[in-house]
Amino acid sequence: MKTTVGLLIAIVLSLSVLTMQPIAAADVPNTTSADAPVVVCTTSVLSSFVEAIAGDLVNVTTLVQPGVCPGHFDIKPSDVSAVSMASLVLYHGFEPWLQNLIAASGNNDVNVVTVSGPWNTPAFGLSYAKRVADALMATFPEWNATFAENNATLTDNIQSTAEDILDEIAPLSPENYNVTCMEWQVAFVKWLGFNIAVSYPSEESLSTADTLRITEASRGNSCALVIDNLQSGSEFGAQLAQEIGAVHVVLSNFPDAVPGTHDYCSLLTYNAEQMIYGMNTYLDQRGQISELQNALRTAQDLNMALGATTIFLAAVVVVEAVLLHKRRQ
Repeated sequence: MKTTVGLLIAIVLSLSVLTMQPIAAADVPNTTSADAPVVVCTTSVLSSFVEAIAGDLVNVTTLVQPGVCPGHFDIKPSDVSAVSMASLVLYHGFEPWLQNLIAASGNNDVNVVTVSGPWNTPAFGLSYAKRVADALMATFPEWNATFAENNATLTDNIQSTAEDILDEIAPLSPENYNVTCMEWQVAFVKWLGFNIAVSYPSEESLSTADTLRITEASRGNSCALVIDNLQSGSEFGAQLAQEIGAVHVVLSNFPDAVPGTHDYCSLLTYNAEQMIYGMNTYLDQRGQISELQNALRTAQDLNMALGATTIFLAAVVVVEAVLLHKRRQ
């Protein structure tokens, strides 16, 4: 990988020399000003916090597309170019390719900050916001007042979004339902109030024995939902839900992976809406099944009543026949 990245940066530099122009920033997305400093984020969740706190004071580049697992990423020349111009790089710590990318960029002055740990509950999101704000303040101290004000606004938005979500899901009584959940979404689903009866790792690490164990445990716990994580694959969860008669729900770990999730708060809202829709679907299905069962029981009761009436009438006919026979004698 290091050799490949080195070759890419060499190509970029060679093209710059040939055209007698500096390395262009045309491939850097979200540009707000040509003179603004560049902040590179490995994922869209980090970018969403930077954009909320720094606004248009900086240019933000997101390296990994939000629908892709950051562990599986192929570096492009534009990524090398972006890092070469960056004042700050933010990453989670699970990107094995990042150090090679920074070395290949030749940028020895960049401030590289790790913002690690989960982020998919409001409490985790507030922690991320603080650490991103701290990194921005350390790198660009001249704008600390703006960063502090914007972070306060972001904090209020996260807290109000969390309150709205819990108010909306409370009538469904999630604590009464067991679910099966991909491990990267467990924290969020627990925060909503559901019981995590079974959890499972990414699809690529599942063995046949794991699949059988998860299926039996999910069926045995009467799990209402099977909850997948979009970026780690959803085929296993779909098959499992069909196998046990549950509803399949797919959540996202990163903003912008699906329409309407342009920032952190909208991602929380989207994931909560998917869970609420899944529960309503499950309850509707249970209601339809209950109606069918009631209709079946009614039909069986009618059938039994009809059978009893038939037997009674047959007995009456027999008795009448016997009495008629005796009278004739």
